[in-house]
Amino acid sequence: NEDGVLDANEVESTQVVCNGADGTNGTNGLTALAATSSEPAGANCPNGGTKLQFGLDDDADGVLDPAEVDSTSYACNGIDGLNVLATVTAEPAGANCASGGQKIETGADADADGVLDPAEIQNTAYVCNGTNGTNGLSGLVASTPEPAGANCPNGGTKLDFGLDDDGNGVLDPTEVDSTSYACNGIDGLSVVTSVTPEPAGANCANGGQKIEVGQDANRNGQLDAPEVQGTSYVCNGVDGTNGTDGKQTLIDITTEPAGANCAEGGQKLDYGVDDDGNGQLDADEIDGTRYLCSGLTGQNGHSTLVTVEPIPAGDTCAFGGQSILTGLDLNDDGVLDASEVTGNTSICNASPGEQGEKGDKGDKGDPGADGKSSLISVEAASAEACAAGGQTVKTGLDANGNGTLDAEEVSSSIDICQSTCTVKGGGDQNTVITCSDGTSSTIRAGGCSAAGGAGAWTWLLGLAGLPLIRRRRRA
Repeated sequence: NEDGVLDANEVESTQVVCNGADGTNGTNGLTALAATSSEPAGANCPNGGTKLQFGLDDDADGVLDPAEVDSTSYACNGIDGLNVLATVTAEPAGANCASGGQKIETGADADADGVLDPAEIQNTAYVCNGTNGTNGLSGLVASTPEPAGANCPNGGTKLDFGLDDDGNGVLDPTEVDSTSYACNGIDGLSVVTSVTPEPAGANCANGGQKIEVGQDANRNGQLDAPEVQGTSYVCNGVDGTNGTDGKQTLIDITTEPAGANCAEGGQKLDYGVDDDGNGQLDADEIDGTRYLCSGLTGQNGHSTLVTVEPIPAGDTCAFGGQSILTGLDLNDDGVLDASEVTGNTSICNASPGEQGEKGDKGDKGDPGADGKSSLISVEAASAEACAAGGQTVKTGLDANGNGTLDAEEVSSSIDICQSTCTVKGGGDQNTVITCSDGTSSTIRAGGCSAAGGAGAWTWLLGLAGLPLIRRRRRA
């Protein structure tokens, strides 16, 4: 089995190597033994007692056999009915026994406690060991690998036997008395197995597995058809009866009114097993109930309003303009009342330019093509543009004439955020917008359509906060 261990069934030959006979020294002395046993009342002890047997351990088994008994004595109980006790203890080598032995003490159990106390000892005897003989020589075995050759065609192990004459624990070449060989056998063939499905038929009524075994004669690791030596079948059992269908779990959801279970109302979920199989969760089938409650209703916020009023020419705007008022609709009436105004931004018209000299009358030109209408749209500003909210005003030409400012028609964009800004310019001059946060924007002249004369702007404004005007121009 190539496990590196010589198992019992692998042994092919056995040689016995015996120890040499003891030298000229005397043979080992025999050990002296003593045995005690209870002696019934009779001829040896009228009141019973203890039987003591002595002898040498001739067979060295540590037991005083009947044939080894050399003498017998009795420790008898006294007439007064006291039990006689005996104790046997090891006696070390010394004056009583040169090689050690056994010390036997006897006496009556005066206090009847079942123990031979020192004061109760009446007799002491010694059974001594004989003198030990000199040890013989040890037998040794040495094993070495044996290469393939004349001694072992397939190699093996060489075994040398002999006595350890010099006592060094090593079998020296001069101490070898005999040699034998444990040779390897010829390699056997491996047994291979093949397991294949077996269809239902004569071999297996319900199908199963076909198991084929044999020796791998061609050593290819596979069980070929000519190598099959035995075939057996492991067949499937007969199908068992189908189990009964399990019962369905049902959930019933109903509206839960506001109350102890749900302060704001919600949904009640009853669940359980449909024991009667009617597809409905009956009251006696409910195993548990859970509630999905509605959250508390939050408070509505106030709307932000924006109004645009004209500014007549005066101190605020020398040439007039527009005032943009913003604030929260605190009374929710949809009108920005004076007490609700939190922001006021003025957008002033620019001063008109000086009138130039009258030029020569030119030739009448060809009628020009109709120009595109200029459009303005106002929408809520993004959080990125106005962190506190505001309006985005987009302008551009209605290129497709649909009356709507489409995304691709936007030419400029202005964010009106929560801040205070002033506007200077207008008309045929650029409009400069300067805000309290240090930012500024410029709207080129002609960026918006004029209505009602130069410098008049038409704004379509919706929801806004405290105004901060920023301009964004489309590329």
